[in-house]
Amino acid sequence: MFQTGMRFHRLPVFLFFLSATVSTSPSASTISIGQICETFVAEDILERGWRILSRNLRTPYGEVDIVAIDESGDLIVLEVKARSPLSWATGADALRPQQQERLLRALAWCGQNWNWAGAMRLDLASVVLIGDQPTRWEHFCDI
Repeated sequence: MFQTGMRFHRLPVFLFFLSATVSTSPSASTISIGQICETFVAEDILERGWRILSRNLRTPYGEVDIVAIDESGDLIVLEVKARSPLSWATGADALRPQQQERLLRALAWCGQNWNWAGAMRLDLASVVLIGDQPTRWEHFCDI
């Protein structure tokens, strides 16, 4: 129902179904939860001595959540995945082989474009959410 002035009107049922189309793009709430989780992980890795070079870096192979240098001096592309503690899948399970391949290409692109001579790796941060709030995260190195 929507309101015009003081009257309430009902939308015809068929209009409701037309407005409830499925979208393949991420919703605003998914994007904001993703940003919250990325910030949660970024703040933690900074406390651990990592240096963040870029967040949400767009490469020819797609967007990379975090590019950083860890405490040992390795260049890291860090993919952040969020999951509910009640979910059957972990964040690691959510990384499809195609996405992992894309991230490895993005990592190679970063190394080449930044003339990186040191070690590089692809890591995953699996963030556990309670509601919309991140509570902890698990670090998967060199996936």
